[in-house]
Amino acid sequence: MVFDTARLHLPIETYMLTPYETVEYDHLSHLLLGDCMQRFGFDYPVASLPGRNSTAVLGYTILYRRYGLTDDAEARTWGYHRPRQTPSTRSRGATATGKKLMDYPPAARLVLLGAASTAHKAVQTPSGERTVPPGGCAGEAYRRLESSSASPQGPGSEPGGLVSRIKRKSFADSMHDSRVTTVFHAWASCMKSHGYEVRSPLQVTVGLASIRSPAPSAEEISRAVADTACKKDTNLADVWYAVESDYQKAAITENRSALAAIKKKVGDQAAVIRRLASSRRL
Repeated sequence: MVFDTARLHLPIETYMLTPYETVEYDHLSHLLLGDCMQRFGFDYPVASLPGRNSTAVLGYTILYRRYGLTDDAEARTWGYHRPRQTPSTRSRGATATGKKLMDYPPAARLVLLGAASTAHKAVQTPSGERTVPPGGCAGEAYRRLESSSASPQGPGSEPGGLVSRIKRKSFADSMHDSRVTTVFHAWASCMKSHGYEVRSPLQVTVGLASIRSPAPSAEEISRAVADTACKKDTNLADVWYAVESDYQKAAITENRSALAAIKKKVGDQAAVIRRLASSRRL
């Protein structure tokens, strides 16, 4: 059985923007930043919107590698390394900006981020003296996105937010649940039969020197292939997913009222993303 991270969803994801909506939010925030920076005479390059099957979307896919490596094709090609974008999966015309905050001159950084002492005050820019919006161009973009969260994944997903807390606690609780620890033991026995002494699928890369290298070694790929095979043999990911889902359902029931309010805000945020994406013809 293949653990399908694209089709399966944890219960808490109902209260979050989808991975692609999150990527759209990120992209729109940069476009709005670029619009604002250009008004002040500063260049702010923006890469193209990533595709739906891009690594950017995988980065926001909650179940992607949540229970360790589960894709045998990835294991054979990348080992435990994250897949890199290839021409076939990269959006047409996408380019990396490669520009960091410190690459900008002080005046540009001031326009980008703003400062309490300069809000509503004139700042000298290439296009003359201009008034910096509160919070700089970043603050302006944030307001135009009508966001009520510091997280691109939506309200409640910021560190310490209710959605974030439920997601974190369900994972920790499920990892120590007897149903999961039993399958951990079965997986470890399977790995031992392949010559690997490992107790937990979350510690499987310990001792692999190539994990810090640009590309996986033959040893890393061999271990990764054995890992995914043992996960399939023991049904590890499916068991863990089912157990964690149980914990999340209980937490959702306990926090039904607060989560209903969050769901409404997430829906409003998704509508703003759709409207702005349509106006930009993304």
